Amino acid sequence: MTPDEHRRADEAATGPMLAADGRPLKASLNRALRRQKLRAMMLIAPLLIFVLVTFIAPIADMLFRSIENQIVSDTLPRTTTELAEWDANSGDIPPPEVFHALFKDMFIATERKAHTRLGSRLNYELTGVSSLFRKSGRRVDDMGEVYQDQFEDLNGFWKDGENWSAMMGSGSWLSAMGDWNGNKDAAQPIFEARGDIASILPE
Repeated sequence: MTPDEHRRADEAATGPMLAADGRPLKASLNRALRRQKLRAMMLIAPLLIFVLVTFIAPIADMLFRSIENQIVSDTLPRTTTELAEWDANSGDIPPPEVFHALFKDMFIATERKAHTRLGSRLNYELTGVSSLFRKSGRRVDDMGEVYQDQFEDLNGFWKDGENWSAMMGSGSWLSAMGDWNGNKDAAQPIFEARGDIASILPE
């Protein structure tokens, strides 16, 4: 009779070997192994989370951004709408409506500091665009000065900021400005356009 057969015969005669707690030794060993594996997993879990957050997530984000172009339409909504009507294969530059829309979008994007992020994204497609957007953002205010100068030449009314405030500001904002009156210890009230003015201003 082989040793294994002897062991099985002994177990059949005396029953399985028991641990100190009275449970079968084999079951206790399996339970102890499961605990060790679980403990080992808990020990390496922080490292796995660190690797996921530090390496995997940024790589996944970069891969997603490499194929996702929503930033263009989000930053230049009017321009992309107008460009949809332009035939890129015609050999002609876009119509004036596109440049008009681009001025509006760039002005708003510059105020929100979003033009540089868009430039960085487009720079992957065309080298030099990032620098172009930065320079355009710095000079976009100069474009508006062309119209400002013409209005001021027509009438001195347009040179006075208080006239603009009275014409554009809401009653509550004008009242708050009157109470503030340049007090350096208090925050200047945030501009609020009149209802009829706000409805026609670009978003």
